[in-house]
Amino acid sequence: MAKQYVCTICGYVGRPGVSKGGRILEVTLWLALGLPGLVYTVWRATRTYRQCPKCNEASMISTNSTIGRKLMGL
Repeated sequence: MAKQYVCTICGYVGRPGVSKGGRILEVTLWLALGLPGLVYTVWRATRTYRQCPKCNEASMISTNSTIGRKLMGL
């Protein structure tokens, strides 16, 4: 079973989005310029965070954490 997360803002439970930046821009940079595409890809890979897909806040925590269990009512 995949690890679950809960949003501390809106209460959404599920999988978070994890990358900053845009995939379309990344592909465009790779196709048009090459090296800037590589730099952008590395930047996106190192700047990850858990963003809630419902409220778009970087506020997702594991449901296995103490606070996560409290938010889930467990």
